[in-house]
Amino acid sequence: MTNKQIANQFKLLADLMELHDENPFKIRSYRTAYQNLRRVGQDLSQTSMEDRVDLPGIGKAINAKIDELIQFGSMAALEKMLDKTADGIVELLRIKGLGPKKIKRLWKDLGVESAVELLHACQENRLVQLKGFGDKSQATIAAKLIYFLDTKGSHLYARVEEILGGLTELVGELKLDSFRLVGDAALQRNVVETIDFLYQGDLLDEELLAQKGFTEIRNQESEQMIIALHQEHYTVRFFRAKRSSYAVEYLKRNSSKEFWNDYRDLLPADKDRTIEELEAQLGISHIAIPCREFVPPSDFDYESLVEMKDIRGVIHNHSTYSDGSNTLRQMAETVRDMSYEYLVITDHSQAAFYANGMKEEKVLKQWEEIDHLNSQMDDFQIIKGIEVDILNDGRLDYPEELLSGFELVIASIHSNLQMDKTKATQRLIKAIEHPRTHILGHMTGRLLLAREGYPVDHQMIIDACAANAVSIEINANPYRLDIDWSWIPVAQDRGVQISINPDAHHVREISNIRYGLICARKGLLKKNIV
Repeated sequence: MTNKQIANQFKLLADLMELHDENPFKIRSYRTAYQNLRRVGQDLSQTSMEDRVDLPGIGKAINAKIDELIQFGSMAALEKMLDKTADGIVELLRIKGLGPKKIKRLWKDLGVESAVELLHACQENRLVQLKGFGDKSQATIAAKLIYFLDTKGSHLYARVEEILGGLTELVGELKLDSFRLVGDAALQRNVVETIDFLYQGDLLDEELLAQKGFTEIRNQESEQMIIALHQEHYTVRFFRAKRSSYAVEYLKRNSSKEFWNDYRDLLPADKDRTIEELEAQLGISHIAIPCREFVPPSDFDYESLVEMKDIRGVIHNHSTYSDGSNTLRQMAETVRDMSYEYLVITDHSQAAFYANGMKEEKVLKQWEEIDHLNSQMDDFQIIKGIEVDILNDGRLDYPEELLSGFELVIASIHSNLQMDKTKATQRLIKAIEHPRTHILGHMTGRLLLAREGYPVDHQMIIDACAANAVSIEINANPYRLDIDWSWIPVAQDRGVQISINPDAHHVREISNIRYGLICARKGLLKKNIV
């Protein structure tokens, strides 16, 4: 169990206790534990109770519960709360912007116990009858519920990737002929709805599927498909194809509609060929599957696409100066040991009080430490950066004198997210036009599968970045992946530089760069403008 998973269990416990009017002192204690555990640098699952005693904010009671989670994967106090809470209420706690206070009111006063029931209540205009809920808040909640229900059952690619190796090995034990991964997972899309496999030969043995731990097995004969659940919540589909159509089906399922429609007319009359033969016939052997989204110009050179080796430094990182889990030294030494040339440290500015944003005196202290560390490191540099909040009116969250001391400024929106397209676009453009802004951070503020993000006019923002020589970030956090890869060709055509940034709050999150790179390549980003 990871530190984040352990911390989230304490958050859930605090939320459920608040729903049930439990001891407020214990609730506060568990919320504090949640905040502290997220910042712990060492792996909690590899520490003893004695070693944890010295960690900040971990008392005897919290320590014992951590031990429960590590040993048994659960804790009795949380199980007790879950037993007396409807599953639908627990599910509502996963929706951004619906905290326990609001959910408690809606549960007790309206009797709703699920996302579907709450959406129905919104559609019947019942929320406006409650004190503290108006037309605007009802509409906001309805929009969040629709987004949540539309994406329910989907998974971040990063999470799917973690289980793909074991799942593929398991599928290999089903004795399928020529099975291959296809669909969203093979294309490495941001969000994966189903994990699909294509095979040929005899019909899949459903009994064998059950023996291998798959559940809720359904045979849809009309579509030559069997659906099952893996690990209770990953939907896996098995598509059967005839030998004569297998290669065509494989290529079709591993291409976007746009890409496939452009190449399907080039298929030979005799389609009974191997995958490799058909790819050669179509002239796409050199195009990696995740890159089969856009149709590039006929002279496009796929060898020019950005690769991991082209990324020389790590931009957008947080330390214990704001809300990171590791010290500045730990972040720098990790990045250096990964053979990068530089680290841009970009802790939060003062307006981000929820993220321990830095006031001026803390900024100056950090600069002193950067100078000290740089004097000790050969062939490596720490660059003085900041992730500065874009305030509600588009101004940047520091006076000019302080901003001018930073070597790199990422401007991002973190607050007042409920905006229409005009407001959001104008707010971003004003920040882009500030002469100290170097990079625009996570353009839409989205959190995949949790928050849709504020609407923006992408074209206007890209044009503003081009006019002001401001780069656009691909925030490589698997929950963000923002700017979306589909807009990269537009930015590239306008000459806007793209910065692939991990938004690392822990040394292990530096590897998020990989997911940003996947998006960059899907958007056909060339290495010469990275």
